[in-house]
Order: sequence, then structure tokens, then C-alpha cells
Amino acid sequence: MFIPQIALLFGFISLLEESGYMARVVFIMDRFMRPFGLSGKSVVPMVSGTACAIPAIMSTRNMENSRERFLAIAVTPLITCSARLPVYALLIGLVIPNSSFLGMNFRGVV
Repeated sequence: MFIPQIALLFGFISLLEESGYMARVVFIMDRFMRPFGLSGKSVVPMVSGTACAIPAIMSTRNMENSRERFLAIAVTPLITCSARLPVYALLIGLVIPNSSFLGMNFRGVV
């Protein structure tokens, strides 16, 4: 069911790696990830975690520091994967009323 989304994401990631842009992304994100105790290399598992958390967690084995690896493993399941989005949409449709206030629909705000 979600294989096309996963295939597109991993195809896009492999294109970024082959072009050499992924190394630049890792270098640029290193500065932003340092306050959280992570290196720029942890961006790759987190990006691939949007497709599925299991391969993303397995891809953390390339990290040298065990503390950074643990943090990346702990944070990656919290990233919304593509399989969870229809479940979220269904729950929002069931729980949030379909009414508007000041021109904004409550479901759209959530």
C-alpha cells in the first residue's frame, strides 16, 4: 500500500547521495543539530523516517558516537511516517467537528 511512497522517497534520497548533495546537507545541518546533541549525519535517518521508521533506525548504524545513535533512534519513531497520515486524517474526521468559526474550519486548523 505504501510501497510507492517509500520507493519514491528512497529513490530521491539515492539521487541526492549520488549527486553529492547529501554530503552538503549533512554539513549544513550539522550546525542546526548540535544544540540537540546530534550531528548532521542524523538528518539522513530522520528524513528516511518519513517513509518508515524501521529502515531509518537501521540506518543509524553508520553513526560513530553511541550517544548520537541513541538520540537518533529515540527521536526517529516520533517523526510522522507516511503510513500514519491516513490514520491521523481518519481520527481528525471522527473527533473534530465539521464547523467553522471566523471563516476557519476546525478540521483545517488541526
